[in-house]
Amino acid sequence: MLEKEIEARVCEYAREKGVIAYKFTRYVIAKNGKPLRKWMPPLKGKNEWRKIGVESGWTVCVCNDISEAVLPVDLDYYVREVEKITNCLG
Repeated sequence: MLEKEIEARVCEYAREKGVIAYKFTRYVIAKNGKPLRKWMPPLKGKNEWRKIGVESGWTVCVCNDISEAVLPVDLDYYVREVEKITNCLG
């Protein structure tokens, strides 16, 4: 199955459920958010779609439009990410 066929099926399913689906999702790590999962097609020889956690262990606020960014940003996440980068430089 081609990627564009998968995308069309996922978007159709989302519309049926009343959810807007985007190929690219913009988000911030946010307090009181929800987990974000990416749906992947089945592996060769398998039939089940796979759920992959995006930023596992953290919750997000999806904000494809900046006006949708209504939850408080979880600064602890961003501090940890900056520390990871600066520790490598040092």
